[in-house]
Formats: sequence, structure tokens, C-alpha cells
Amino acid sequence: MAATSIDSLPPEILSVIFKYVYAAQAVDLGCNYGDDNEEEEEDLDKNGSVSSPTDADEINMVSKLSSAVKEPWFFPYALAAVCHHWEDVLSSTPRFWNTVLIRLNRGEAEIERIWRCALPGSLRALVPHLHRCRTLWVDVTMNVSIPILPGFLPCATPLLRHVNLTCLNGSLGWDEDKREHTFSMDSFNWTDDSDSDSDVAREIVEFKPRLKTLGIDGRNLQRAFAEDKHWIKKFDNLQELTIAYYQPIIAHGLSKPHTCDACGLSIYSVLELVQSSPRLTHLQFRFVTFLAPPIPQELLPTYDLSALQRITFVDIQPNIIQAVLNVCHFSEDSELQTLIFGRCPRLGDVEFPPLPMASLQLYSLAEDVDLRGILHRWGGQYLVIHDCASFSDSVLNMLSAPEDDNDDDDGRRLSFPCNALNVLSLHFKDSPPYSIGALKELVGSRGIYGDYNDDRNWIEHAAWGPVIHTIRLSGKVPHISMEDETWFHRRLAQFVYES
Repeated sequence: MAATSIDSLPPEILSVIFKYVYAAQAVDLGCNYGDDNEEEEEDLDKNGSVSSPTDADEINMVSKLSSAVKEPWFFPYALAAVCHHWEDVLSSTPRFWNTVLIRLNRGEAEIERIWRCALPGSLRALVPHLHRCRTLWVDVTMNVSIPILPGFLPCATPLLRHVNLTCLNGSLGWDEDKREHTFSMDSFNWTDDSDSDSDVAREIVEFKPRLKTLGIDGRNLQRAFAEDKHWIKKFDNLQELTIAYYQPIIAHGLSKPHTCDACGLSIYSVLELVQSSPRLTHLQFRFVTFLAPPIPQELLPTYDLSALQRITFVDIQPNIIQAVLNVCHFSEDSELQTLIFGRCPRLGDVEFPPLPMASLQLYSLAEDVDLRGILHRWGGQYLVIHDCASFSDSVLNMLSAPEDDNDDDDGRRLSFPCNALNVLSLHFKDSPPYSIGALKELVGSRGIYGDYNDDRNWIEHAAWGPVIHTIRLSGKVPHISMEDETWFHRRLAQFVYES
């Protein structure tokens, strides 16, 4: 019997196989590759005639998709690379190619060459297809290579819901002779086309997408504010906003210290944008230098951000965090549930107001950040500590000690720091800086009001602390004996650790 190669499989059989792979990947990623006529879909959904994924599902799908496209197995690119025959069969089904991946491979190059590497060819090739684009994700090395979002385009973008412009380095180059920043994409014209007969040469329309998620670099945002772009003024449907990678002053030797209009991104302008976005629930600042000019107390603006559910600060200077906390309104009955700090330098310098958020998550904070000062201002239930250098038994001891000498004899219950705390998660990739003894003291001292013999009701009684009912330990964990494990299981509803 003659050997059969992959080149000899009939196109009809291959097509059926590819459809199964396509469907399986869509299920894994939670993708809904429905009809492009989203306007009709949304109208039907409002009337209850069809079911569609929730906004949270869609945003989660975009996050999964952005990671999956970087994997070598991503469909259809992986199968198209097997042989020309498979590529031809895949190319005959346009539906398979709903995700366009443009990857620029380069080896070691001088920093000056990388600095000037722009994306005009790839972007201009996409322009004729933006009218049916749902997600635009641009991931580059240098901030200066990110395209400036336009005020106008040669086509409308009615389906565009997710835009993410990100980079690895937010520094901006500086031309000392011209006294201005160097932007490799400033000269890029989205509408420029020398061929008047092409599909791109059409009526220019206003860029006004109905975005649900926007990840934008600070330079793009600063330019939109400075040029009074209409598209940035109002986002009725925006749910997630990330502002990232903008360090015009701290430029690692590529820029001399200076001040200019391009360096001025006001935190107050950003908060005005946030406040005017009625459906916004998730806000993230990542490695951004904002301007926060001092304002007399009586003239400070105030911003109502009570509709937010999560705020994240990553690599943000303490004066910016302080400015945000000083002018933003967070009430105990607000929707804000989670506050996250990651790698924020000198976070201990911030004078925190009372923090009513249910969840506080601290990631990779330096050794000079005193966690106890932050925790004293927090009144939530769920605490996550992830690789914070200053965490130790002293923090657990602080949480274990009653704040006063009152006892049940005078009718008042003992209160503890973070009195509502009942869920603690600790993760350390290296040697754990805490002991099992300190954890047992935490559970034991705060469990003074927990009736562990009442299997049915004690957890409900502990819903708002101070009793700890859940501890999760991950990464490197101290040795836990069988006796210790039994002790924890008798006093906790959930005790999970990595062995």
C-alpha cells in the first residue's frame, strides 16, 4: 500500500477537520464569531429575542485572545504553516481568518534602529478593513512606534469595541537641537493614499467608535486632550480603561530633563474623562507620569468615582496616588470592590484616607513600604499579599492584636486592625517571610468569637470578621505538619496551600 502524505488529503476532508479545530478554539477562548451585523444583534438582544455573551464574557475573551495569538498553536496560522496545500485549503474559507496577526520579527538591533521602527505599512493595510474590525491590538517595543489615533478615518468603525495600544518602554526621545520630542509615527497619515481609485480613497468620516475596552498609551491620550479630539470626550459604553507607558521625563538617558507641552498629561483631565464615562467599572494606571500641580485645598476639584468596581495602580509615583485619593469620592456604599497596588515606589509616603474597598491586593511592593500603615486605613474583607518585600510576622502580629482592652464584660466586643478581614491570600515565589506559628496566632486570636463547634452557623457569624475563615498559601510555603494542617482545618472553612 502506497504511503499517504498530508499533501494528498482531499480538500473536502481537510475543510471538515479545520472547521472542527476552528470551533474548538472558539470554545476554548470564549469567542463568539457571529454575524458582523452587530447593530442588529444588539437590537435583538434588547428585546430578549436572542441570547448573547455578557460584557464581562466579551472582555474576558479579548484578554484570552490577546495571549493566544502569541502562541505557536494559534489557528489558522499554525496549520497554514504545515504545507502549501493546507494553506490553500484554509485560505478558501475567509471565516477562518477573523483574527489578523501581523508580527514583525527582528534580531538584535541597535537601540537607534528600534527607536525609529514604525508601523505605517501594516496599519495602512488594515485601514480598508476597519469597518468590520471588532478588536485592534497594537503591541510594540517603544512608545514612539505606537500610532496616534486619528480624529478622522477613510471609513467608519461601527463594530470596533476593543482598542489596546501598548508597549514595553514608555520613554520618549528628545531632539536637543529642535527642542522637541521625536515621534516615529507622528508623520503617519491614516488617510494618505496616492491611488485615488483604491478602496481607501473614500469619504472621510469621524472616528467615533463605541468602545467597551480601551488601553491607551499616555502620549496618545495627551495628544487627544491637547488637540481637543472629539472621540476622547465621551464614552457611553466604555467599561475598562487602561492608561499606560508614558514617561516623557524619566527617559533612561534618552531624554534630558525638561518641560514641554508634550510632557503635560494632567491627572485631573483624566479623572474628568473617567467621571464622564457612565458604564466604566475598571480603571488601571500603569507606568504613567501624570502632572498633578498643587491646588489650594479650597479649590480642589472632586470626582465621583463611586461607580467603579476596581482601580489598579502599577508603577505609579506616590504623589499621583495621593492626588487621586485626595479628589476622588469613595463612599462605603460605593460599587468599588477592589483596590490594587503593584510595584508602586514609596507607597508608604501616601497619606491614605479610610479605604472601604472589600478587596485590597498588594503586589511586589518594595522593602521600604510599611504595609502596616496601609492596612490600618483599610476596612475590607479580602487581603492579597503577593511578593511584598516588607511582609513578615510583624504584619501578622499587628493583625492579631486587639486595638483596645475592652472585653465582653463591658458589653463591647474586641476590635482588631482590619476588623472585617476574614480571607487572607499569601504568595511568595522565594523563601516565605512568615511562619506557621504567626498564622496560627492570627487565626486563634481573631477567632475569639467563633463557635467552631457550630458547624452550620459559625461561618455566617464570621462573614464580616474579625474571625478568619479562609487562608490560601501559594508559591513557597513554610513547612506545615499534619498537626498544623488539622488545627487549621478545624478553625477555617477553607485552608489551601501548595505543598
